[in-house]
Amino acid sequence: MRVVILLLLAAGSVFAEERVFYFTRPMSAQYFEEITSVLRGVADFQDVSTDPAQKKATFRGTSEQIAATDWLFQRLDAPAQDDALLDYRFAGEADDVVRFFRLTTPVSIQQFQEIATLARTMSDIRRLFTYNAPRLIVVRDSAAQVNLAGALIKSWIKLLRRNKVRVLNTEFQGATTKWCVSCF
Repeated sequence: MRVVILLLLAAGSVFAEERVFYFTRPMSAQYFEEITSVLRGVADFQDVSTDPAQKKATFRGTSEQIAATDWLFQRLDAPAQDDALLDYRFAGEADDVVRFFRLTTPVSIQQFQEIATLARTMSDIRRLFTYNAPRLIVVRDSAAQVNLAGALIKSWIKLLRRNKVRVLNTEFQGATTKWCVSCF
């Protein structure tokens, strides 16, 4: 019995990797936590430790989780760039895609969060994360779901640019969500 437990523990440590990421951009503690939450959630990490004072986050997981986090980190810690065509596909997963959507149209944080909530709900996305400062939405799901979320986000942004839509309110009543969007 002890031999089996020791073998299982040894096997677990062989597959686990650790990587420390140091953030280079100046940011508040809130934005540090937002980025760390995006990284943790998109790659499904269970073992993460952070040090906001030193602007570092330590991730422990599989090599695939570390690779995905490295890809994400390089984009989240960098200045704004064109993320429209950047996808990350998880190895071994036929239909598991991560995509960035950076909103360049000026919107309030409330509008940004409401757009993200609408996109998550209407496209039935399991993993959608927001980073408020650069108005960045990070989505992980099947290619079809990610494409649908992208089309919805782009449509709402186009309407916002033309002042044709205003997201008013999000109400929760039990398990039912009501969306209030006015077009004028």
